[in-house]
Amino acid sequence: MSKKRFALLLGLFLLALFPNSGPPAVGAPRASGEIVAHEVSIPLPAVNAPLTRQGGGTLNGADAGQTGGDTLLFSSPTIAAGQLFDRVGVHWVAARGTEGSFYVELRTSSDGASWSDWDLLGADEDMANMDTNEWYASPHLAVDNARYAQYRVWLTDGNPSDVQRVGLTFMDVNDLNAGPVVRLVNDVVGAAKDVARSFTEPATAGAAAINPTRILTRQDWAADDKLMQWIPRYPQKVQKAVVHHTVTDDGGNGQVAATIRAIYYYHAVTRGWGDIGYSYLVDKYGNVWTGRQGGDNWSRRSRTSSRRNSRSSASSPTAPTRSCIRSRRRMERG
Repeated sequence: MSKKRFALLLGLFLLALFPNSGPPAVGAPRASGEIVAHEVSIPLPAVNAPLTRQGGGTLNGADAGQTGGDTLLFSSPTIAAGQLFDRVGVHWVAARGTEGSFYVELRTSSDGASWSDWDLLGADEDMANMDTNEWYASPHLAVDNARYAQYRVWLTDGNPSDVQRVGLTFMDVNDLNAGPVVRLVNDVVGAAKDVARSFTEPATAGAAAINPTRILTRQDWAADDKLMQWIPRYPQKVQKAVVHHTVTDDGGNGQVAATIRAIYYYHAVTRGWGDIGYSYLVDKYGNVWTGRQGGDNWSRRSRTSSRRNSRSSASSPTAPTRSCIRSRRRMERG
């Protein structure tokens, strides 16, 4: 048989198969799930450091007053992560009563010369550690091939000691440090799984209007359960659902699972919760993802809601699109 004839027959065979298949509801993970991370912690960064006055001029942090003054700007040195990273979480300890008196910004770089724009970081109140007065900004998406970061702090009351400590959690949630061969293998394996799933999931996807509450598992976002140090707790009855916004990137371009892995590490390890804080997550496409370990069970107690009400469960839309809102409402109706 000639090569051309064989290729033609193969093409006809594939065309006969494709009408019976379709795109899977969600792509298989393209990463191992193993997160490479590095923590950098800087105590009293603005004390004894050069500061810039809002109106111009500089002074040393040791010379700044502690009883009020001009707004001062502290810019950190360039911080080398010591690895490639695609997400970075910034957290800081504020002196008591000063958490609203300064603002933190962040930028990232692949080479330490060309930088992203400065982004203002907002603290997630549900992650705050009130015992230590430590505040956490949600994981931030870095530039491609990022290796460096820099933060700066606007001190509105002119007191450098307001910032007791700043920490940066550098995270690689996409096997960037594993090398191109490993990433290629992950892509091939993920693509093969998608092909296999395309023959089984079209019926499920097509029936969405009838039974749209299919919930994706932790395996679908490649959770590394070695990081899980939390024993699920179940209240007797769930009385309400608490909805959060993750304030992260929306997981575009097939990166929803990567965004969830970053939240997972940040909650489980950096914050010390032992698992992701949300019971469920809803992405901008309307997909519902299982969060905390314990199975598909609304009565599982979530970490982000447990301080307020032990009989509540938290869901978290990564981006409040119409599809996201519809899926969340279907979840609430059960």
